Amino acid sequence: MTPRSLHAPAAPHPDPDPPPPLLAPEETCWRVAQADRFGMIVDCEDYFAAFREACLAARRRIFLVGWDFDTRVRLLTRNPRDGWSVKVGRFLTELVDRRPDLHLYILKWDVAFFTFFRQNPWPIRAIQWKLAKRVHFKLDGEHPFGSCHHQKVVCIDDRFAMVGAIDITRGRWDTRAHRDNDRRRITPGGSRYNPHHDVSSAVDGEAAQALGELCRDRWRRATGEVLEPVPQDETPADVFPWPQAAPVHARTLPVAIARTLPPWQDQAGIFEIEAMTLRAIARARRLIYLENQYFASRVVVEALAERLREADPPEVVVINPLNASGWLEQTTMDTARVLAVTACRAADHAGRFRIYCPVTQKGRPIYVHSKVTIIDEDLLRVGSANVNNRSMGFDSECDLAVAPGAEEHESRAMIRGRLLDLLAEHLDVGEDDLTAAWQRCGRLIPAIEALRRDQGRTLRPLEVAAPEELDGIDSFVIHTQIADPERPEKPWRYLKSRARGLFTLRW
Repeated sequence: MTPRSLHAPAAPHPDPDPPPPLLAPEETCWRVAQADRFGMIVDCEDYFAAFREACLAARRRIFLVGWDFDTRVRLLTRNPRDGWSVKVGRFLTELVDRRPDLHLYILKWDVAFFTFFRQNPWPIRAIQWKLAKRVHFKLDGEHPFGSCHHQKVVCIDDRFAMVGAIDITRGRWDTRAHRDNDRRRITPGGSRYNPHHDVSSAVDGEAAQALGELCRDRWRRATGEVLEPVPQDETPADVFPWPQAAPVHARTLPVAIARTLPPWQDQAGIFEIEAMTLRAIARARRLIYLENQYFASRVVVEALAERLREADPPEVVVINPLNASGWLEQTTMDTARVLAVTACRAADHAGRFRIYCPVTQKGRPIYVHSKVTIIDEDLLRVGSANVNNRSMGFDSECDLAVAPGAEEHESRAMIRGRLLDLLAEHLDVGEDDLTAAWQRCGRLIPAIEALRRDQGRTLRPLEVAAPEELDGIDSFVIHTQIADPERPEKPWRYLKSRARGLFTLRW
């Protein structure tokens, strides 16, 4: 069904002056470009299949910019017997071998900060992959110490691009059913892993061309090599086939590209994602929906708490995993989440804040890796940026955003549809049932509470420890921002402050 408005119009957030636009180049985004088609891809079964389909249409250039990449990953769980491999490394090698004009560019972060001890030996595997002359692989170290290249962008012939939270690596593949005992959910090394939820987006047209420029700029900074755009007259946009595994949710749509880039050498810091996030939170009328791997950004939580203190605040719904993965992430992000949730609950006098974790049919937590922001029907943003300090100013990030005007009814309905789609998956209900409950209850949180269950596939309230239960190492990591800094200089400045005396983080 076509979703319609699910709440009555509300007066905008009080402001004597007209609010600034959400999508403002050089403020909240890099640029706005037209996408002939736009789609949101949920979970990696469809993403991996769409990637494979799009690569099969490539003729000149495939660009992979990512945080991680594992050549052993299977893109499909069944062999389609189409003459091409299903393992990504072999598949891409076959493409380059059979197409003499095709070049493959892979740009991967040179260090895995949070997963240092569980990374596979990429350089060795790159040699084993038998890289050809037209396969160009680079470990990108052009970043401040401790910073992370976290952008996840695929661009093919400057005509089709995917941007989101998904890396083509182990532990990501899953279906939207998130079954408890899916035997296909297995790493290349043969280990089982838990259900995994993820989101990306796909665009073509001018938006894909702009993302091609972004990839070429990253490549230039990493290697010094200047690449030219793929000639448009050789692969015109109207003949590039859209992958069947990628849905088309909108056509002829302006899409903004927003980035985070830390200051580095001759490059000034770029904080477009942070600016867009804070502006969108300030403009929210009824609903702020954050589906994210983390809930730990100081500036974002302060902005949310300020809105929750209002007489008639918007609802704030956060979807998070039960726990972060790994000791360091748990010590950093889960501990910061304790402070974030405590701050929001202290400000929540009207019962408008909830944080949930999705679980499987047997009650096992589904790991949420997606990074989606939806504000009313005014903003849909999908990308790589987490709700943590690093993504606001310390790591490199790339998000795509759609922000239709008040009269752009089809685009606004599309945003409502994406929200219904995500929540219906988490609650394991039909979109019609969710729509009916939302209309009956008048607000989203009561609708979620009416539909969620104590048993089975559902959303469960996420319980967090009290701040006083944090131990010494937890407090040290949070108060120094040593592992989740807001800016490159912050860890060292906070360590000096710690040496002078106890530093109290303000939330």
